[in-house]
Amino acid sequence: MARARTDFLGHVYSGDLRGGFRRSILHHSCTSTDAFGKTTTSSEVAMKTKKRKPYWKMNSQELADATKEYDSPSREPQFLKAPRTQKARHDKAMKAALRGRPRIGEGARRIQLTMERGLLNRADAYARKLGITRAQLVARSVETVLAKAG
Repeated sequence: MARARTDFLGHVYSGDLRGGFRRSILHHSCTSTDAFGKTTTSSEVAMKTKKRKPYWKMNSQELADATKEYDSPSREPQFLKAPRTQKARHDKAMKAALRGRPRIGEGARRIQLTMERGLLNRADAYARKLGITRAQLVARSVETVLAKAG
């Protein structure tokens, strides 16, 4: 918690401020600088942050004036740059999404196969015994038949 020493009247001196749990509520009394190094005074900040009416309380003319910048079809939306940590997480997720199933040979293609239930149960049991999937068992079987056929 931010604490400061006070005198007997309760005055807080800026040199006595110490950041802590709620340090974000402490502000410097000097004028701030923007991204370009320009200083802004409190009156400029007040003009930039002029409070406007909510859209649902505006009449049609006020609403048209407030939203006229969105009327142009060539208007491009302005996006902010993502913070470094968020960008790193996004890049990692995208890399994982592109990874997918590893390609074997010319790649895989899904097929629908109809098989008698008893034969399918025996094939599944044999695949479990070998520690492979049903698809791998079918692929091995087809490879064996094709190898024998020449």
